[in-house]
Amino acid sequence: MRICTHMTVRKAATICLCGALVAAGAALAVAGDRGEIRRLLVEAQQAADRGDTLAAVAALDSVLAADPANPDAPYRLGILRLAAGDTAGAETILAEGVAAAPLSRRLKLLLALVRIETDPESSRKLVDEVLMMRRNDTDALYLRGRLALAEGDSARALAVWGDLLERTTAGGGR
Repeated sequence: MRICTHMTVRKAATICLCGALVAAGAALAVAGDRGEIRRLLVEAQQAADRGDTLAAVAALDSVLAADPANPDAPYRLGILRLAAGDTAGAETILAEGVAAAPLSRRLKLLLALVRIETDPESSRKLVDEVLMMRRNDTDALYLRGRLALAEGDSARALAVWGDLLERTTAGGGR
């Protein structure tokens, strides 16, 4: 039986089997990559803990090379850049991380914190996106108060923080 003018059923089955084997191999490679990514993240944390920023950055860069959508690497790189006083570098890496992993709450909130003074509108948008995902996110609500304070509206900031305290003491939160 012919599938098309130049392919028999046997050839089509062979092609399908080869495709399935390639897909299975790719799945195993991804699973192996996840183990390697976890190892690199641990290595980066250990390097950062002992003060070896260069080794931490190298490990995190390796994570991003293996998995550009990994939200942990840009988050940790952002923290390292902020600790080094490189706010602009932190903002760049965090923005790239949010673009690659748009559902990462931590990346959005850290980027919002970095941008509070320089770009409050962008910061507000990021906070609102997190609150759309999680209505009672305490970190996002805290940043909403920080935004109000940065805009000189201390009464609104205190109201937001008072509401936040009521929610967290009533068992709400995160």
